[in-house]
Amino acid sequence: MSSEIIVALLAFAGTLSGVIGTVYTASKKTTYQLQRLEEKVDKLEAKVDKHNHFNERVAVIEKLLEKHDKEIEKLGACLNKGFAKGV
Repeated sequence: MSSEIIVALLAFAGTLSGVIGTVYTASKKTTYQLQRLEEKVDKLEAKVDKHNHFNERVAVIEKLLEKHDKEIEKLGACLNKGFAKGV
């Protein structure tokens, strides 16, 4: 084999190993970044779930307050009637 062919084969081998190394490294970095992104999404989902449960509890509390406000109005009306009669 001539020296030009040997040099060309060595250059090809070097280029091929460089490309393979670059693709492998980029793949590892992308996988790492995806894992971190998934962790962040999981944390965000947990916060959203917690927030949604809070909204549900507030809605229940608001309904209870409305119910109690109506009961207080009824009691106030009864007391006013009792005072009007002189009880």
